[in-house]
Amino acid sequence: ETPPVMDVEYLKKNVGEALSEGLTETVLQAPPDSVDYLGKWLLNYVKLKREGKAKAKEIAMAEKSMKMINMQAISAAKVQMAMTKSKKAVQEKLKAFNAFLEEVNHTQLYFDRLCQHLSENLVIPNVYLGEKVERPKGEEKEEVLKYIAATSGQKFMLTKLLKKDEGSTFTIFEKKEGEEEEIEPEEGKENPPKDPNTLSIENVLIGPAARKTVFFTTPKTGSYFCAHISCKAYTSLANFDAALPAIEEVKKAAEEKKAEVEAKQKENEEKVAKILEELKAIEEAEQKAAEASVEEGKKEEEGKKRRGGKKGRGKESSRGARSQEKRAYGTKRGDR
Repeated sequence: ETPPVMDVEYLKKNVGEALSEGLTETVLQAPPDSVDYLGKWLLNYVKLKREGKAKAKEIAMAEKSMKMINMQAISAAKVQMAMTKSKKAVQEKLKAFNAFLEEVNHTQLYFDRLCQHLSENLVIPNVYLGEKVERPKGEEKEEVLKYIAATSGQKFMLTKLLKKDEGSTFTIFEKKEGEEEEIEPEEGKENPPKDPNTLSIENVLIGPAARKTVFFTTPKTGSYFCAHISCKAYTSLANFDAALPAIEEVKKAAEEKKAEVEAKQKENEEKVAKILEELKAIEEAEQKAAEASVEEGKKEEEGKKRRGGKKGRGKESSRGARSQEKRAYGTKRGDR
């Protein structure tokens, strides 16, 4: 019989490393019971290997979790940056729109720009502004909605009228259930703002509201939203235009007042500057006077020193002369 062939590659792959390390350790330690020692070493080896695999798995999971957290943080930062950028862009547009309002002097320009502003900032493709007016109908009058402004691609709406019994838009003019009559505010005061009546249709082609929807062109899918905005400042475009000169007068008066305040401020600044110059001149004069006084004191001290030196030299000269006279006298006596 042929003996079974030992799978050497299998042993090398699965137990070769463990047996090699175990046998090496057994030889190095030289225990009394080498078989028992090798068996226990192999059991400990298996335990350490399992713990190492578990630890490696935990590390891998932790690294994966950290990577996901970092990705989420980066994504959140990008979203935040995009929101900040978008918010800044909206603020810039609002700033430009407010600047436009300060300069506008025609009603139609104002309403056209308002439609454009709402379309750009609310991401709405089509925006209309309508005014509820009355028109003759036989001996009576009927209410209609006259479109007075629209975004650039919807200018055809300016020739259209929406009757009260058409569509659902006129529901925004109806009084809400339980809504109280508006009380006239006290003189110098205003009533707090209240939420406007609105109408929202999620899809103009589906549902009960779709049957009432009026299309002035080819029907298209989309949403519809409208709000009732009332303003007591005008009741028609003509009245609004009539109020513009008064607004210009108010602006002019405000500019004149601003110029007056600026002129007064400039005058005060000039007075303060003049006072500061005078104080500086006085300070410089006092400093020069003090320096002159010090210089004069120095000169006086030097003069005293010079006068004292002259007196000393005079005495020495007198003594020298007398000594010479004595020597001369002695010489004369000797001659005699």
